[in-house]
Amino acid sequence: MRTLRRPRRIAAVATAALALLLLAAAAPALAAAAPTTSAAGKTVVRFQDYTLAQGQAVRSVVVIRGNAVIGGTVARSVVVVDGTATIESTAVIGADLAAQDSSIVVVGGRLITEPGATIHGKTVRVAGFGLGGLLQGAASAAVVRPVGIIVGWWQLLFLPIVALVVAALFPRAVSRVSDRVHAKFWPSFGWGIIGLLAASVLLVVLAITIIGLILVVPAGLALPAVLLFCFVGTAALVGRLVLSSSPRYRDNVLVAAVVGALLVSLVSLVPIIGGLAVLVATMAGFGAALTLVNEWRLARRSTAAPAAAGPPPLSTPPGWTSPPGWTPQPPPGWSWSPQQGWSPPAPGAGVGATPQGSTEPPA
Repeated sequence: MRTLRRPRRIAAVATAALALLLLAAAAPALAAAAPTTSAAGKTVVRFQDYTLAQGQAVRSVVVIRGNAVIGGTVARSVVVVDGTATIESTAVIGADLAAQDSSIVVVGGRLITEPGATIHGKTVRVAGFGLGGLLQGAASAAVVRPVGIIVGWWQLLFLPIVALVVAALFPRAVSRVSDRVHAKFWPSFGWGIIGLLAASVLLVVLAITIIGLILVVPAGLALPAVLLFCFVGTAALVGRLVLSSSPRYRDNVLVAAVVGALLVSLVSLVPIIGGLAVLVATMAGFGAALTLVNEWRLARRSTAAPAAAGPPPLSTPPGWTSPPGWTPQPPPGWSWSPQQGWSPPAPGAGVGATPQGSTEPPA
């Protein structure tokens, strides 16, 4: 039965990942709708562009997977997720907010501010690492590729330098992620995509809530660091496979991680294929890390409350022979506790000399 469950589980994870990819690709066409304005004056736009012309006024604006052009008055905040926010010179934003509040928040996009715009409060920008941005970056590599020796060398050496630092600081963790990717590549890849989509949705939810704005910046900074660590785990596997004929270096996680990252960096220079290779390596490592963390959490929960120890078995006195299948039993009235062990009955409650007094086998 176990040999049948593993293919089904792998197929289920791969199917779910493919369905999420198709859903993410079709989401703009399915979810695009006219802008909605709540009773409180908040305008929400999903998967399309939004323009607030000069002379128009709203309370707040939230644009998800679209571009926003603000030329009018926004009393509180402008939030743009995975898009470009253009603040024109005639715009007035955040007049109802305090100086320490955030009036403009851009997650995974660009912010363009024209001279003359009036902005009250703070401006927050969070780099986006959503699935759409990664796929777009991989596709745009075929059209836009930095040219020049300095840029090329920096691009080639960045990932090996990161691998060197991460493998030196966390060798055991990198090795465990590498082993998991090697043992379960496709399930790890599927869980990585699911985890990245969940993280992207979480960042969006944090960005559009007042309390979440406090957490969106550290969360947006932590996600790239986690993805880089997961990439190093997969790079270590690539290095181990390349160095398989040299046991001296194959088992050195530091050397394997640097060699693997260097090879992936070389592949990343190839248009389209390079970006997809980096994406696949990162998602496989991310999924492996997620499954390892989940297994550690379940193991910790199972060992958190160990079962209470029972009484130790009684032994047969020396020189006695026990019939087959017979086990010694304590005398009537004796009790056992982990703190005191075997205890005789209270005076008047029963008779019994010692726990071994009743271990005489039947005739």
